[in-house]
Amino acid sequence: MDNIVNCAGTITYTWQTIDYCNRTNYHTQVLTVLPPPLAVLASPPANMTIDCPSIPLPGVLPPLTYTNGSSGSCLISGTLIPTRMENIVNCAGTITYTWQTVDYCNRTISHTQVLTVLPPPRCCFE
Repeated sequence: MDNIVNCAGTITYTWQTIDYCNRTNYHTQVLTVLPPPLAVLASPPANMTIDCPSIPLPGVLPPLTYTNGSSGSCLISGTLIPTRMENIVNCAGTITYTWQTVDYCNRTISHTQVLTVLPPPRCCFE
């Protein structure tokens, strides 16, 4: 009997036999199933401070890959495209990228990067 929830739990095997004296004998084996390792993002970008001319174009959504380094049915891997949230006023503010997914074991894999956009230098009148 399987009792696996979110990639962890137990599997129980039961053997039964009747001996020549008509007595029933049982043996039970319980296997404990551990979840596969949690996947990690490859080279997640750090927060950065940029100037106004360096603001990435809105359609540029940098993908990130993730893996748990396992193989076969224990492999958890993929590519994530982030969501982008902007809070830019007068060429200053923040851009936030969020990469997030839930693996088949119901665990969240996520990363957030904040780009702080500096305002352009003040111009002076001569």
